[in-house]
Amino acid sequence: MKEKKLTKKEKSVLNKAVFAATKRKKVVNEVVKVTREVESNLKRLTQAEILDLNADEVIEMIRQAKSYEEIQKRFCVCADALFRFVAQSEHSPRAREAQRQSAETIAEKAENSLLQIQADDTQASVTRQRELASHYRWLAAKKNPAKFGDSTKISAEIKDTSSTRAWLEETLATIDKNK
Repeated sequence: MKEKKLTKKEKSVLNKAVFAATKRKKVVNEVVKVTREVESNLKRLTQAEILDLNADEVIEMIRQAKSYEEIQKRFCVCADALFRFVAQSEHSPRAREAQRQSAETIAEKAENSLLQIQADDTQASVTRQRELASHYRWLAAKKNPAKFGDSTKISAEIKDTSSTRAWLEETLATIDKNK
């Protein structure tokens, strides 16, 4: 087969196409290189880091008496991570204080559930509202036992120290003998 000689114009077009293809290949290689660098620099955040980065919002949700399930869904974290955030993180004191404050909101829910009972409500409806109120009061007591819990103070006072003193002296004497 006989090779055809290219004209000047055809050679020029061919050279431009080769140059453009080479340039595109360099650009594609550069894009791949940059993409790999970006991917290597991206770090997947742990659940604890996610909670730490959003600590103010998490604590506000706790203060508003949002359920742990709602908080978990909002930040895509597991229950253990949230429990550790409340119990052991650097934000723990603020989170526990928010829990105590949420007891107020829960107590208001208890009151509102009782106030929603109407005179013409069925017995089942009234029972349901009372159970809800009871549950809310229980939950408020768990979150802030100092304010909403059943507390009984027990105090003891020893006024006659003579028998205690005699017992202490006997015990010390026995210890000294055994040395």
